[in-house]
Amino acid sequence: MEGVIYRPCGESALLLEFGFQITPQINAQVRHACSVIEQKALQGVLEVVGAYASLLVVYDPLVCSYTHLKAELENLELGMPSSPKEQVSLVSIPTCYTLGLDLEFVSAHTHLSPEEVISKHSGRDYLVYMLGFLPGFAYLGGLDPSLAVPRLAQPRAEVAPGSVGIAHTQTEDLSAQIPGGLANHWQNTA
Repeated sequence: MEGVIYRPCGESALLLEFGFQITPQINAQVRHACSVIEQKALQGVLEVVGAYASLLVVYDPLVCSYTHLKAELENLELGMPSSPKEQVSLVSIPTCYTLGLDLEFVSAHTHLSPEEVISKHSGRDYLVYMLGFLPGFAYLGGLDPSLAVPRLAQPRAEVAPGSVGIAHTQTEDLSAQIPGGLANHWQNTA
């Protein structure tokens, strides 16, 4: 496909880059390409892993070569379909903002009242750009730009699973107890 950059990643993976920005449009291309490759069930392909603007195709080099796989992928229609019919699921994450550790910090940093922070954070839908870092850890985009805050200067030794945090222009729902430097760890009540 034109516009996609193909790069070898070691001896058993091929990286497809669709762009170098984090946008819903590029991420939609990544998700579509993942779906096409998975449905095609190409011989030797073991796994397809999508990210913000790229996807990794892991393959068995004893079954197919990089050159052969790249040629097969180039022949697929990996661009956006003319009429996208992607199935999406809306997942609600019940969140208790009053249990958060950093509501006052976010309020002071953004010059918004705590009520405005809560309203802006809870009042929109977010796009899951990718899963990673930990099992079930979703990188969520679509944060109101007025809520962007830096990482904490001093990371916490432990952050409870189910905590909801903000880092720069993204928000996350932590799936496990980990050390963390994200601000405003509100508690997911699910």
